[in-house]
Amino acid sequence: MIDKKSWPLTQVGQIPTLLGEPYPMFLDASSIKQIKQWTPTGVFVRTGSNCYIGYNLSGGP
Repeated sequence: MIDKKSWPLTQVGQIPTLLGEPYPMFLDASSIKQIKQWTPTGVFVRTGSNCYIGYNLSGGP
């Protein structure tokens, strides 16, 4: 992620879990700058103290 200039990440929400704490959801720096112009298609979810999983969203109306 760091090599792809995704840092810094900004927390924008949480994903609830059935048991335990919710997972924080983040957007990368370039998505935060563009958020008023388009819907972000990539998010990062922190699953551990230093572990992030990237997800790409697809589909649309």
